[in-house]
Amino acid sequence: MLDVMMPRMDSSEDLKRLKAEARTQSIPVVILTSLAQVAELLKSR
Repeated sequence: MLDVMMPRMDSSEDLKRLKAEARTQSIPVVILTSLAQVAELLKSR
């Protein structure tokens, strides 16, 4: 489970790393956020 707004980490980079590794690429990932607006979510990327 990843949060879009993690401190000190970038959830999209973590997801890329997980999917790049053969032993972790099949693990399902849920991405959560407390951002209410689509614009805020897009800004966080």
